[in-house]
Amino acid sequence: MKANIQSFADGIVRLHSQDNAQSPGNAPEGRLTLEYTLRYDERTVGVRRHYEALRAGDRVDLVLRCQRVPLAAALTVAVPNDGLQYRVALIQYPKETEPECMDLTLRRVETDYELG
Repeated sequence: MKANIQSFADGIVRLHSQDNAQSPGNAPEGRLTLEYTLRYDERTVGVRRHYEALRAGDRVDLVLRCQRVPLAAALTVAVPNDGLQYRVALIQYPKETEPECMDLTLRRVETDYELG
Protein backbone atom coordinates (compact mmCIF):
# COMPACT_ATOMS: atom_id res chain seq x y z
CA MET A 1 0.00 0.00 0.00
CA LYS A 2 1.19 3.51 -0.79
CA ALA A 3 2.47 5.64 2.11
CA ASN A 4 0.80 8.96 2.91
CA ILE A 5 3.27 11.84 2.65
CA GLN A 6 3.10 13.76 5.92
CA SER A 7 3.87 17.46 6.26
CA PHE A 8 4.66 19.18 9.54
CA ALA A 9 3.58 22.73 8.75
CA ASP A 10 1.72 23.85 11.88
CA GLY A 11 4.61 24.68 14.19
CA ILE A 12 7.49 23.56 16.35
CA VAL A 13 7.21 21.49 19.53
CA ARG A 14 9.92 21.11 22.14
CA LEU A 15 9.86 17.66 23.77
CA HIS A 16 11.31 17.20 27.24
CA SER A 17 12.10 14.33 29.57
CA GLN A 18 11.69 14.72 33.31
CA ASP A 19 14.81 14.74 35.44
CA ASN A 20 13.98 13.56 38.95
CA ALA A 21 17.14 15.08 40.38
CA GLN A 22 17.02 15.81 44.05
CA SER A 23 19.18 17.22 46.78
CA PRO A 24 20.06 14.77 49.56
CA GLY A 25 17.10 14.40 51.90
CA ASN A 26 14.68 16.31 49.62
CA ALA A 27 11.84 15.23 47.35
CA PRO A 28 12.48 15.07 43.57
CA GLU A 29 12.34 18.50 41.94
CA GLY A 30 11.10 17.39 38.53
CA ARG A 31 13.15 19.64 36.25
CA LEU A 32 12.77 19.13 32.50
CA THR A 33 15.54 18.40 30.03
CA LEU A 34 15.08 19.28 26.35
CA GLU A 35 15.40 16.14 24.22
CA TYR A 36 14.00 17.10 20.78
CA THR A 37 12.78 20.10 18.83
CA LEU A 38 10.46 18.90 16.05
CA ARG A 39 8.02 20.34 13.53
CA TYR A 40 4.41 19.17 13.93
CA ASP A 41 1.01 18.90 12.29
CA GLU A 42 -1.89 19.61 14.64
CA ARG A 43 -4.53 16.87 14.52
CA THR A 44 -8.22 17.12 15.30
CA VAL A 45 -9.35 15.83 18.68
CA GLY A 46 -12.30 13.80 17.45
CA VAL A 47 -15.58 13.43 19.27
CA ARG A 48 -14.93 9.75 19.94
CA ARG A 49 -11.47 10.38 21.40
CA HIS A 50 -12.82 13.26 23.48
CA TYR A 51 -15.67 11.26 25.04
CA GLU A 52 -13.56 8.14 25.58
CA ALA A 53 -11.09 10.27 27.55
CA LEU A 54 -13.91 11.78 29.62
CA ARG A 55 -15.30 8.33 30.35
CA ALA A 56 -11.86 7.28 31.59
CA GLY A 57 -11.71 10.33 33.86
CA ASP A 58 -9.16 12.09 31.68
CA ARG A 59 -9.14 14.71 28.95
CA VAL A 60 -7.39 15.35 25.64
CA ASP A 61 -6.33 18.94 25.05
CA LEU A 62 -4.20 18.58 21.92
CA VAL A 63 -3.00 15.94 19.44
CA LEU A 64 0.21 16.57 17.48
CA ARG A 65 1.76 14.48 14.72
CA CYS A 66 5.52 14.79 14.40
CA GLN A 67 8.39 12.79 12.99
CA ARG A 68 9.14 9.60 14.89
CA VAL A 69 12.16 9.73 17.20
CA PRO A 70 13.98 7.04 19.20
CA LEU A 71 13.16 6.54 22.88
CA ALA A 72 9.94 8.54 22.61
CA ALA A 73 8.53 6.73 25.64
CA ALA A 74 10.91 8.73 27.88
CA LEU A 75 9.32 12.02 26.76
CA THR A 76 7.00 13.45 29.37
CA VAL A 77 6.29 17.10 28.52
CA ALA A 78 5.67 18.91 25.22
CA VAL A 79 5.77 22.68 24.65
CA PRO A 80 4.24 23.62 21.25
CA ASN A 81 3.89 27.08 19.65
CA ASP A 82 1.35 28.28 22.24
CA GLY A 83 4.12 28.14 24.89
CA LEU A 84 1.98 26.09 27.29
CA GLN A 85 3.23 22.86 28.86
CA TYR A 86 1.39 19.59 28.15
CA ARG A 87 1.87 16.12 29.62
CA VAL A 88 2.40 13.42 26.97
CA ALA A 89 -0.50 11.09 27.82
CA LEU A 90 -0.19 8.69 24.88
CA ILE A 91 2.14 8.03 21.95
CA GLN A 92 0.78 6.22 18.89
CA TYR A 93 2.64 5.22 15.74
CA PRO A 94 0.42 5.47 12.65
CA LYS A 95 1.28 3.09 9.83
CA GLU A 96 1.86 3.93 6.21
CA THR A 97 3.16 7.47 6.68
CA GLU A 98 6.27 8.89 5.11
CA PRO A 99 8.39 9.81 6.99
CA GLU A 100 7.58 7.59 9.97
CA CYS A 101 5.46 9.55 12.44
CA MET A 102 4.17 9.52 15.98
CA ASP A 103 0.94 11.03 17.30
CA LEU A 104 1.27 12.66 20.71
CA THR A 105 -1.92 12.92 22.75
CA LEU A 106 -1.41 15.82 25.15
CA ARG A 107 -3.05 17.03 28.35
CA ARG A 108 -2.38 20.49 29.83
CA VAL A 109 -0.35 20.30 33.05
CA GLU A 110 -1.77 21.81 36.24
CA THR A 111 1.50 23.44 37.34
CA ASP A 112 4.30 24.29 34.92
CA TYR A 113 7.67 22.57 35.33
CA GLU A 114 10.97 24.36 35.52
CA LEU A 115 12.60 24.11 32.09
CA GLY A 116 16.23 23.05 32.17
